[in-house]
Amino acid sequence: MQELSRLEQKKGQKYAFLANLLTPSGFYVMLGPLMIIYSGDVLSLTPSRISSILAIIPLISIIRLLFISKLSELGKAKIIVLTSIFQSLLVIIMIVFPTEKITYNLYLILLILYSFIGQLGVGTAWQPLMRDITTNQDRGTFFSRMRLFFTIANLIITGITPLVIGESISSIEYKFFLVLPLLSHLMMIIMVRKIPETIVDKKNSIKLGFGEIVSEIRQLKKPLLVTILVQLTMFPLFVLYLKQVLNLPSNIVTTSIFISTLGNATSLLIWGKISDIIGFKNTIFGVHLLGLLQIPFLLIVKPQLLITSYPILIAGLLIYSFIGGVVGAGSGIATISIQHFFASKERSILVFSIYSAISLILNSVWIQLNGKIIEKFTLQIPLTSFLSDYIYLDGIKIFMITTSILSCFSLFQTVKKLPNIRPWYGLSDFFVSLNPSSMRSLILSSRIHRLNDFGREEISYTFGRKSNPFSIHSLISLLKDPSYDVKISAIRELGRSGSRLAGKNLYELLKNPNLSIYHEHIIWALGQLQWDEASEDIMLLLESDRSEKLKAVACRALGKIGVVEAIPILKKNIQIMTPTFHLSSSACWALINLDMINSAEAIFDALPLYKDNDIRFEIMDILCPHLNISNTWILIYGKDLAGYQALIQFIDDQSQKWRKDKNKTIDALKNGNCDYIKKMHSEFIANSENMIYLALNKALYKHEYWNPLFLLASAQILLSSK
Repeated sequence: MQELSRLEQKKGQKYAFLANLLTPSGFYVMLGPLMIIYSGDVLSLTPSRISSILAIIPLISIIRLLFISKLSELGKAKIIVLTSIFQSLLVIIMIVFPTEKITYNLYLILLILYSFIGQLGVGTAWQPLMRDITTNQDRGTFFSRMRLFFTIANLIITGITPLVIGESISSIEYKFFLVLPLLSHLMMIIMVRKIPETIVDKKNSIKLGFGEIVSEIRQLKKPLLVTILVQLTMFPLFVLYLKQVLNLPSNIVTTSIFISTLGNATSLLIWGKISDIIGFKNTIFGVHLLGLLQIPFLLIVKPQLLITSYPILIAGLLIYSFIGGVVGAGSGIATISIQHFFASKERSILVFSIYSAISLILNSVWIQLNGKIIEKFTLQIPLTSFLSDYIYLDGIKIFMITTSILSCFSLFQTVKKLPNIRPWYGLSDFFVSLNPSSMRSLILSSRIHRLNDFGREEISYTFGRKSNPFSIHSLISLLKDPSYDVKISAIRELGRSGSRLAGKNLYELLKNPNLSIYHEHIIWALGQLQWDEASEDIMLLLESDRSEKLKAVACRALGKIGVVEAIPILKKNIQIMTPTFHLSSSACWALINLDMINSAEAIFDALPLYKDNDIRFEIMDILCPHLNISNTWILIYGKDLAGYQALIQFIDDQSQKWRKDKNKTIDALKNGNCDYIKKMHSEFIANSENMIYLALNKALYKHEYWNPLFLLASAQILLSSK
């Protein structure tokens, strides 16, 4: 099967946006909440009959499996166009047909026909068509953007609904809204024809049999179970519960639908990006943890007749609806990503049809059960007088809360078994992605390509200070920036990020010989990240003819990563004395961190050779903990004084009593008396088995002149708590 080009995918995504713009609004009217309200207010159907309609409609989806072989030969776009034409005719019939002549059976037949044709068309071919025009890298963002577009359109419709209808909907009002599904199908007919698709060779057309179905179900068991458990966390007849059990007015019910759509729309601004960046596994886990926040607000919702505090009821219902919309949006994005991950392009029509049929059938059973619950468990649960002022509890709410909690925890166990397609991210990154700094990073990332070199460099510093999944991905995108300075800034900020994804991308750059001018900074960053996968490549650099500066950075990186295999080659490099001492001192630094005990002799032999005060201070600073003494004298006084003067200044600032007890050693230090320091240090380590102490003492006897070794020995004698 030939893949679509990136240009064709972009074109397909554009027309998919337009084709799907009014689809949810059409569903809202024909098979969704407005249909439920119309069925009760105008057709006077009981909750049992309404739930039966909602339950029967999905059951017919299994019939489409019989047509899969023929449908797959037609082409995805053609399937959708033909079925949309037939659906348009059915909507026209419902508009012109007199309401008083609509019986339950006729209404059921019309809806079944409408749904069945939709299942043959959009239900069969839409997701495979979307599979063609997306990839694993952009699927979450694409679906999020597409959902944002059609959710905003739906938001406008659901916002208008409470203004058009009052406490109940009329036949004329409902027929007015039926124009929406008609427009939806016209948009689908016009736009879908322009979407490119991959064509399946008829020789490889789908042969449907019992064995094929069983095989595909086995492959889909994990994503199917996720979808089923997601369905169980929701109460699909919540609108019916509000309308016919709690007797809330239609305008209040439709307002709650509007608020739910608002939560859905606003959250879609981030769910797609989050799903693409941290992966569907972490997203669906985190989203449903957030979903548990709905429960307290559900308890506040009361029947109209029991309302003593109307604002509390409205607030509870609207907050519950808003959170539900947010959770529904995030869950939908993650669930679709899971479905597409487990489906191949070649068999996508079959896979998605089986997937949809099973999930719809089980959803049908769930709806039917919900209908029975609504009819039989309306009895209020008595509470204390104090609680009853704020909380209303009935059998239906107990059922909703119990199934939601149990389904959530079952979902968590199932999600754990899914592959993490972004292994460098975990659940904690989901919640980090929701904080204000992440939102700021998301906004800033959209501005990167509008800035000049200096602006992009500045923004990289901002991303570095706000380490989150969004900023990491933005910094990674800057690794391909044309500016040298911007690249360097991005590399160094990624080194500070602590991100495994940063390590993975930087290591790929290190292996590219054409990027050698950046290798020094990349090695530093990999050392900061302690990226051990790069250890072998970094060690090889120490045996190459690369610059002293790069090798020095490589030594330090090996020390930070903790590569004990590098100790032999570091010992060779510590002996290489250049005018700057950069390589030797860096190897010395790494050996102190890797294996101080066995490398102590080489380290103490090298220290006196370093003439640069900055190098001496650094080495002495990291040696102090190994000698069990404080490095305060270096940190406070070493900024402006030489090491010898810094230690003397530190001593002079101590109390008179402290100095009196150590006056002989202090005098020897001030006079540079090497022999006395040797003698005192030998007494100090007498009976000690500490290999580092012994190595320092041995090194002292190799010298007759004052050097940093005597300074360290003096500090150990004076400052040790022994």
